[in-house]
Amino acid sequence: FVSTEDGLAERGSVRPQRVEVEPPCPTQDAQNFRSQLGPLADITTVLSCESPRQPDFPGYWCDRPYLGPDQSPKPSGTEESGVFLCRRNLQADVVRVLVVSGAPWLYTSESLESLDPATLASTGAIPIG
Repeated sequence: FVSTEDGLAERGSVRPQRVEVEPPCPTQDAQNFRSQLGPLADITTVLSCESPRQPDFPGYWCDRPYLGPDQSPKPSGTEESGVFLCRRNLQADVVRVLVVSGAPWLYTSESLESLDPATLASTGAIPIG
């Protein structure tokens, strides 16, 4: 953040707060995918969704498991699996800095976070997604 009072000066830096949200679909044991994930199985959340559409899971990057070249093609007209392997984003991306009634807010890839105007400390976060 920068201040424009008495010239332009850096006022401080902030790091977005992590937001924990419930998974949008039921979860499975990631160990079932250990052959594909290896050591990443310990940091992966496996979602079993009803829909084949990629889920909206704030703070996570989700993708379908790679089934390999040996996987037989699915019959025509059947929906694809709703299984997704999701890993936590390293850090939320700050999309915008907003000022509402003199108070700074961070709009990130995971949340809308209010900051104390004097200290820039987080005063709360609302998950988005």
